[in-house]
Amino acid sequence: MSNWTACKEKKEGVIAKVLRIQTQRQYKFVYTAFFAWKEWTQQIVDRYAILHFTAAQQLLDHVWDLQLCKTIFNAWHHVTLESVQQKEYFDRLEKGENSENEEPIPSKNCFPEVHDSISTLPYKVSVQIFSFLNAIDLAHCARVCHSWKVLTNASTLKYKLNLHEINHRYLSNLLCLSLAYCRRFTDKGMTYLAQGECCKNLEHLDLSNCLQLTPEGFMQIFNKCDNLKVFIVDEFPTLTDQCIQSILLHCSKLEHISFLGSPLLTDAAFQKFPKALKIIKLEGNNRISDMSIKLLSRMCPNVSHIYLADCQRLTDICLRYLATCKQLTILNLAECINITDAGIRSFSDGICAIKLRELNLSNCVHLGDMSLIIISKKLQNLTYLSLSFCDNISESSLEALGQAPNLISLDISGSSCSDQSISAIGKRARMKNINISQCTNITDLGLQKFAKQCPGLEQIDLSHCLQITDVAIKNLAFCCRLLSCVKLSGCKFITDLTLQYLSGVCHYLVQLDLNGCSLITDKGMKYVQKGCNWLRILNILYCKSISKNVPEAACIINSRSGLGLLASDGSRKELTNSRSIVQKMKRSIDTVNYNGEECHPSLEC
Repeated sequence: MSNWTACKEKKEGVIAKVLRIQTQRQYKFVYTAFFAWKEWTQQIVDRYAILHFTAAQQLLDHVWDLQLCKTIFNAWHHVTLESVQQKEYFDRLEKGENSENEEPIPSKNCFPEVHDSISTLPYKVSVQIFSFLNAIDLAHCARVCHSWKVLTNASTLKYKLNLHEINHRYLSNLLCLSLAYCRRFTDKGMTYLAQGECCKNLEHLDLSNCLQLTPEGFMQIFNKCDNLKVFIVDEFPTLTDQCIQSILLHCSKLEHISFLGSPLLTDAAFQKFPKALKIIKLEGNNRISDMSIKLLSRMCPNVSHIYLADCQRLTDICLRYLATCKQLTILNLAECINITDAGIRSFSDGICAIKLRELNLSNCVHLGDMSLIIISKKLQNLTYLSLSFCDNISESSLEALGQAPNLISLDISGSSCSDQSISAIGKRARMKNINISQCTNITDLGLQKFAKQCPGLEQIDLSHCLQITDVAIKNLAFCCRLLSCVKLSGCKFITDLTLQYLSGVCHYLVQLDLNGCSLITDKGMKYVQKGCNWLRILNILYCKSISKNVPEAACIINSRSGLGLLASDGSRKELTNSRSIVQKMKRSIDTVNYNGEECHPSLEC
């Protein structure tokens, strides 16, 4: 009986164990199936999400493309309409159908002039308002707009200037000090300056044309200026080597030194250069030789800007030394007459050729065609080049400048440039500034081809290009709509029609030079008044056909009490009832040169 009971219990235990195993298998199967189903559903969801996202992205791309096409079409439509209007405008000018009272073509990009309430008040009232401000607030107001700057320069506001109030507040942390052209400043002033606390943090010092300073005065100040970084002593003909030696010895942090117009300096002054030096400027010195440039290239690894104009003892050897300056980006060797093709060749083979951005070789009379070919091939990153009055450069070699990929500013004034040369130069279509003054071989045909190739041109100098006529200016104005500076001095065939072309379509014109254009009359000045709303500088010297009294011409300028008029003798006269004229002018010209005198709106009448 006991055995049967034991067998029964054992059998029941086995059955329970089998049932438990089967249950576990079933749970495991369900668990596996559930997670497989879950992964499958997640994949389906992700797939639908991707499809929906792709559809949404495609929809957004489609909307973006439509909007972009619409913007491009509107811009194209505007340019097309403007071109048609300009063409019709020029056609009417040629046929003589335009009336003098016809308005110039409006520009969509010209912004209306903004006026503030203070500027419209009478001058005395405006000055009275500004009289309640202190010196610091006046300085801030001068930066708001041109009219406020004129008001803050009133002499009645100057007597309240009290530097004692800000002495302890600012001068202890003085960083920049300019005493330029203070000709009564002597060594005694240097002593006072050295005794103060302001020299400790001084970083910028300008002593240009302080002719009464001596080497002793320089020694006093530079013993205290340990942090000086910029030192400028221009137009100082009595500056000696001893002064420069004291500067370079004590100021080890100097980064910028300028000694323009110091003919007495020699190589002895530059036996040591600060290692941090980046910019050095020398001009009009016939005693500095290649040895100073050798020391400069060795001691100053970070020098990037070298200005050595009119240093006539420099030869091709200095270019060999400069070729080792790794950071050199700007080089000016204008009027260094001993520079030849060999020097340019050795310079272009150096490591600085890759980084050089600006090169000025004006009046280097011994340079020839080989230099120009080397420059165009090896100085690939050059953006500015000046070769004015390099007499040995031929017409054919100038065409090589069309191969310079990054050139945007070029000065070849006084060269043998012809129509073929100027057309080849414009092939790159990146030119923004070109000076071809006194290039007498250029005609309307060459300028027409150049203008079509360079639509982004902003500044052009055609002074004394004697074959240029109104036809050339017509093509220039039609193709180059961004022109801001046009110089036509001495172009004897330029007439009022040129001013009608420029005023009609060149809405960004800021400077216009018409000196010696004897065919320009009062009628042309009316065109300038109507169309050149942003003009700030106008030169009309020796324009004999402009009458002595031009009440509505562009030589009407703003002054502190309304308007001033440049009379025939160059004097300024007050105009009564000037409010209507002010409303008619809609803008002011900052500088007008008329009969040999220059007039500025900020000057008192």
